[in-house]
Amino acid sequence: MWQYIKYTLFGIAWGCTWLVAMGVVLSAADPASFAGMMRNYPQQALGAALVGVASTLPARVYFCRRLPYIWRFAVHMVITLSVYFPVSFSLGWIPYRPQAVGMTVLEILIGVAIFLGIWTIFFLCNRKEARRINARVREMMRRDGEP
Repeated sequence: MWQYIKYTLFGIAWGCTWLVAMGVVLSAADPASFAGMMRNYPQQALGAALVGVASTLPARVYFCRRLPYIWRFAVHMVITLSVYFPVSFSLGWIPYRPQAVGMTVLEILIGVAIFLGIWTIFFLCNRKEARRINARVREMMRRDGEP
């Protein structure tokens, strides 16, 4: 139970951090768009928190060792993106332009690429930490005289 609360709070924190970071970039690059975002800031904040939770909470699937890793990744990705895209379109993070469908498709692909990039960073960091922990355990076992 506590793990779910921890993952939920971590997701809210990540979502809000991204919102602030994107707000800083947007305010410098396009002040008019930033002003538009500020008009519905509560919805923007709730959307960012929801996307953050949808990104972190499904990561619990990686603890399910019965599923092959590719399936765990697929579950995580599908849940996260199933929340991200509707929120993104409804809040204007990804504008839908019927006259420029190709641009919308490109923005969707960029969203998927961002997810994959963030996932890869977390994967590599976790793998590095696991190797460090395993090396430490082996060192402790050798020191204590175990094989």
